[in-house]
Amino acid sequence: MSTPVVHQLRCLGYSGSSVLNLLLDSIEDFRGLGEIDRLFNRDPTRPCILCWPNECKAYGRIRPDRFYLGCARVYPGTRFLVDSSKRPEFYEARQSGEPRLHYRSILLFKTPHAYLYSWTGHMPKDKHPDEVWKLWADFHAAQIGKADVVVWYRNLARDPERELQRILGHAPRFRRERWWDTDTHVIGGNTAVMSQKNRRVEAESRTFEAERQENSGRRNKYRHRRHAIFVDENWRRDEPFKALMDDYYRNRGAEIDTTVARLGMSVEWLREDLWGNFGF
Repeated sequence: MSTPVVHQLRCLGYSGSSVLNLLLDSIEDFRGLGEIDRLFNRDPTRPCILCWPNECKAYGRIRPDRFYLGCARVYPGTRFLVDSSKRPEFYEARQSGEPRLHYRSILLFKTPHAYLYSWTGHMPKDKHPDEVWKLWADFHAAQIGKADVVVWYRNLARDPERELQRILGHAPRFRRERWWDTDTHVIGGNTAVMSQKNRRVEAESRTFEAERQENSGRRNKYRHRRHAIFVDENWRRDEPFKALMDDYYRNRGAEIDTTVARLGMSVEWLREDLWGNFGF
């Protein structure tokens, strides 16, 4: 068995990691493991995309010091693994614990306004917007220097194959045409994305964020979009939200200007994107 390369997805929640995990999983020699830290921590509360609603037993008991290797052996011939656990401390611990493996870090991000809108739609009462702004700023400032490749979710959604080619450094060869129709035991992840493969997820969890969308008064962004990769830009019609974000950019833009410059943007461009449409 060749030594696998582990692609670790560094991002905040609700940034598109479940989609990118499945897209990479659709490529030859790749397996997208999902939020595999749950398996490492023996968390039985999040079954896999195939075994839902039952606990996944595909991986058995894997030695902690050979964790990624143990996962790879479940899928003979696999050369590349994808870990979408998102937790930097878990990634650092695994790199120290399995130093002979090869690692690549992929930073997946949304713009601050797209991210804050997504977060407040999913978790409207969890954090004040000030906290989410700081979360975005601190996380990306800390992680961008560790990334081998940076992926803007909007670009991924608009042209998945182009972004996959950029991530790989060559044109991808797909082992299946339908990105969602996996035979990998993907652990955890966004239930709306999981239900693309397993309809029981939708039936048992009221996925597509139906209850939260109803409570918040927002449009259900997943409705009529099964098997679609898309950008949620409902914030473009939310004038109070845009005014709030414009205030952040004008008064707190200095907190993120260095980081967004390294992402290939600027605070002024973010304000233009907030109020314009740029052809999207």
